[in-house]
Amino acid sequence: MKSNQTLKILFWHRKSKADSKAFAPIICRISIDGKDAEFSTSQKVHISEWDVKTKKVIGSINSKKINSALNHIESSLEINFTVLKTKFDDVTPIMLKNVFLNFPRENDNNKIEQEIPQLLELTNIHINDFAELVEKKLRSSETLKQWKATKKKIVEFLRFEFKANDIELSSIQYSFAQKFYKFLAVKRIPALKDPAAMKQIKNLKQILNIAEANLWIAKNPIAKFKCGSEDPEIMPLEIFDVEKLWRKKIS
Repeated sequence: MKSNQTLKILFWHRKSKADSKAFAPIICRISIDGKDAEFSTSQKVHISEWDVKTKKVIGSINSKKINSALNHIESSLEINFTVLKTKFDDVTPIMLKNVFLNFPRENDNNKIEQEIPQLLELTNIHINDFAELVEKKLRSSETLKQWKATKKKIVEFLRFEFKANDIELSSIQYSFAQKFYKFLAVKRIPALKDPAAMKQIKNLKQILNIAEANLWIAKNPIAKFKCGSEDPEIMPLEIFDVEKLWRKKIS
């Protein structure tokens, strides 16, 4: 155990990645013995809400929630660092980062760390994987065409709304789905009918589910967005409803 190793954790605001609304991602930097590693915290705030001195979010209705998430990340990193020191003589930032993100634990000696893809990059990965299944006759070529059409519409939306060619997964919020739908159904020329627009949102949700499953984001930000093509949510009966049905049956 290399007891003299020290860990430093710094949160900083990547303003260079701010979107058109001036919201930028919060990045976590891990430093051990002069070596660094960084990863996105999946948190994004307005540039006016980040306190450079305290490294905290201020002046936002979500500031308490976001700061709590950052505190949780910091404490989890510290715990993992302590555990790693009991098992390895030399703990590196890449090792700690990978353990925290549930990636394979590897040292960083001349190795390239795994990059988190952006939205369109992930869409391309999914389309390529799907194409391989089509070649094996395991998926429909028509469905593959639909995925390619979804990618095209995401490209159009990013250029229209953000003037960007791609977007970080950590930058996507619930409002992304709302704006995407409005673009497809109202602003796009030609506009899509409601079922077709909802289908694109549903496909986007699947892409973000893949990101969540790979731990590239903490949670799918548009998971609760209801698409018309999805099964409607059936609410459970209250006790008085059950009693009413029971009395009606025996009367």
